[in-house]
Amino acid sequence: IQLIRGGASLQFGPQFGGMLNYVLKREKDKPFVFETQNTIGSYNLLSSYNAVGGTLKKFSYYVYNHSRSGNGWRDNNRFTVRNTHAFLEYRFTDKTKISAEYTNSDYEMKQPGGLTDQQFNDNSQQSGRTRNWFGTPWNLFSINFDTKITKNWDFNTKLFAVVGERNSVGVTTTPNSPDAIITNNYSNRQVDRDYYKNFGVETRSIYRYNLAKIKNNLAFGFRLYKAQTNRLQLGKGTTGTTFDLSTENGYPRDLNFTTKNVALFAENQFKISDKFSVTPGVRFEYISSIGSGRLALNGNNEVLLNEKTITRNQPLFGIGFEYKFRSTNIYANISQAFRPVLFSDLTPPAVTDVIDPNLKDASGFNADFGFRGTHKGYLNFDISLFYLSYNNRIGGIRQFIDNDPTKGTYLYRTNLGETRNKGIEGFADINITKFIGIEKPYGNLDVFASMSFIDARYTDFKTTTTTGSTPNIVITDANLSGNRIENAPRYIHNFGVSWSNPHFSATVQQKISGKIYTDATNTEDASANGVTGLLDGYK
Repeated sequence: IQLIRGGASLQFGPQFGGMLNYVLKREKDKPFVFETQNTIGSYNLLSSYNAVGGTLKKFSYYVYNHSRSGNGWRDNNRFTVRNTHAFLEYRFTDKTKISAEYTNSDYEMKQPGGLTDQQFNDNSQQSGRTRNWFGTPWNLFSINFDTKITKNWDFNTKLFAVVGERNSVGVTTTPNSPDAIITNNYSNRQVDRDYYKNFGVETRSIYRYNLAKIKNNLAFGFRLYKAQTNRLQLGKGTTGTTFDLSTENGYPRDLNFTTKNVALFAENQFKISDKFSVTPGVRFEYISSIGSGRLALNGNNEVLLNEKTITRNQPLFGIGFEYKFRSTNIYANISQAFRPVLFSDLTPPAVTDVIDPNLKDASGFNADFGFRGTHKGYLNFDISLFYLSYNNRIGGIRQFIDNDPTKGTYLYRTNLGETRNKGIEGFADINITKFIGIEKPYGNLDVFASMSFIDARYTDFKTTTTTGSTPNIVITDANLSGNRIENAPRYIHNFGVSWSNPHFSATVQQKISGKIYTDATNTEDASANGVTGLLDGYK
């Protein structure tokens, strides 16, 4: 698992926090291997991973299937997950190779629905929903071509595609509203479906060169990408209980979104000395988003989404520093980031809501400063400070229709807020038996801890409240500056002990998470429907 931050992270996208990459397993040494891992557990958990792979002359291959199923801890909660992956590679020479990958996954879950605080306190395992389902059939394709143009220039190009769906059917009322039975039948469920077709090509090069007799590395490339989404919502489903996505009379909401993206990126690692390096990076993003379709049906009349194209040209910069000691190093990173306006931001939740035509992308930066390394083989550690600035947060405020209090109000969605996340996080792993010098007869006893302290707050977030009724409505402006960000705990800690020898291993671990607010107003008392309020931490 790779985590890339700072200027180097701009190679992989404009998102906040950098890039997390999972490197899949390959078999390069043997012509054939077979691997199986099977797990059974509580609540009827069954997990089976089976794989074959190998390298035969110029061909390499790896195929796995991972199936998991089980019941959740709560009532009316179970899942079935399957991931199948196939990889085939052919080496023309030691310098040139081509490979193809295909991944098919299917995820199906029966969802128990939410609970109010009172319901949770009475019986946290209970469920008021017996007919809610969620599923995501997914297909991923890619073709990779790698070659070494010169001894100092590595070149890679990748064609990729995603064809998938996101489907749900169920009762969407609040937890304190029972699943009603009408004339001996359940009420109709709501069906929502998304269809995705995404295609792209990305090239990446690494060029090594000398600067004052010190080797430096330049990485550069570009990305072309097109994403299409067909969003069908508010369909009137069946009164049944199974995962049935059929509807009566189609979908009142039928939207189409298309995004085109061109990105250019470059980063250079300047090795000032054998110990000190500086890595600046730059990325340029061009994004064009088009939305069209039907928002709702008002009787027999269609309420249409005004077709609009939103175009963005966004440069981003970042830089990273590293100073190496014998077995430790100091590092620092800072990089700009942005979150483009999403399809959901362009779609008003209600037909009376109004979207700001000049809605801006969220922007900001993230920075970190840390010290990490190892000591004599028994200590591994990493401690860092972090800071994240997030601007142009999207929210809704109430405004008078035509600036006339007698006509009522509407919700206006626009850029309202700014947030700051800062804190300290650290990790340490101590091998006790190696420290004492008795690991050979007694195995490895490790004590580990991962701790983070987080202060996440709004520095600016405009809100409005309304009182009275038409024609005597009063709108009161407020600002949530200083409030804590919803769903952001004040701390997240993991502690554990593990023991292992060449034939056996065991681990005991505890996780502790702090309290969170579920809304930006930092409501202390829970609402009747369980949507807002203070949630206690847990262990």
